Amino acid sequence: MAVVNALSSNLSVEIRREGRVFNQDYKQGIPQGRLRTIGITQDTGTSITFLPDNKLFRLAIEYDILAAQVNIINGAYPDLNICIHHE
Repeated sequence: MAVVNALSSNLSVEIRREGRVFNQDYKQGIPQGRLRTIGITQDTGTSITFLPDNKLFRLAIEYDILAAQVNIINGAYPDLNICIHHE
């Protein structure tokens, strides 16, 4: 996560464990507050949502290539779920 955080303009992490949901947001790699408890859950897992920093990634992202790679990773690790959303 440290590398993704360093390369992102915005990053949000959500952790579900021990019956609680935690969240922390970052901008340009800097925490925007403390780790907060934001809810309760029976689920476990971690979600990371980020926006690549356009100052570092000047070329357009080729989503077809990225989606193909994600399909390979998802096939190799069935318990891992990677989703790509773009505008």
